[in-house]
Formats: sequence, structure tokens, C-alpha cells
Amino acid sequence: MRARYIFVVFLVSLTSCRTSKHSVEQPYSNPLLLDKMWAVTSIKGKEIQYPNQGDVAYFIFSSDWKIKGGGGCNQYSAKYKILGDSISVTDVVSTRKGCPEIKIEESFFQTIPEVVRFKVGKENLKLYDKNKREVMNCIYLNEKDVRE
Repeated sequence: MRARYIFVVFLVSLTSCRTSKHSVEQPYSNPLLLDKMWAVTSIKGKEIQYPNQGDVAYFIFSSDWKIKGGGGCNQYSAKYKILGDSISVTDVVSTRKGCPEIKIEESFFQTIPEVVRFKVGKENLKLYDKNKREVMNCIYLNEKDVRE
């Protein structure tokens, strides 16, 4: 009887360990946000005037908690986490090319760490700071339109 009890306890502990491994991190799955090019149209209320159509600051969110994009000149990648309408963007790394119009990009990269909330629709993504102020407004942009 005692051996059977020990076996049941052992089996339960193995099963509970296996369950926790599988529930660690699920891919993000919001189709409104994922795999779309979100071009930044304003930062902290100031509308952005891009000098060249192809040089936009943008985000592309993937289901595996990664972001790739451009700041207007340099390419970057980052990680993100979402819980409800809260978002955090971390581990931002970018290339370091010299660019004639770097002010938009500098503002973009300075503002990313301030983002803590988001609201996404079919054609619009709004990013907010901890004081619930909109810090970036983005629109869905078909990548083909940028290259033409």
C-alpha cells in the first residue's frame, strides 16, 4: 500500500511539472496588430513630415513577441509583452547608419521606452504613456505602397 502511495505522489509531481512547462509563454494572436506595417504619423502630438516616402518610422509585431522595423533611417528589432491593453517594449537594438534626417528617428527611439498602453483598430494603432497621453499614432501601411 505504501509503495502505491509513493508511486501516485511521484506520478502527480511529474504531471504537474510537465503542465507548467507548457503554459510558460503562448504566442500573441491579435490579428489586428500582427504582421502589419504600422507607420508612425505623429509623436507626442506632433505630425511627422517624412522627407522621403520610403523612410518612415514603423513597427511590425510578430506572434513570437518580437518587433522589427525602421526608425526612418536605421533598422531595429525589439521584444514586446502584452497583458490586456498594457504593452512593454524592451531590448531595442538598431543599426547605426549616418542619416541626413535623423531628428525624426531620434524622437522615435526616445519615445519607445515611454509606451505602456496601446489601442489597436483595423487601420490605426495608438500608443500611450503611463499618464494615458498618446505618445505615438500609427496607421496601417501596406508595405507595397512604401516601395512604389
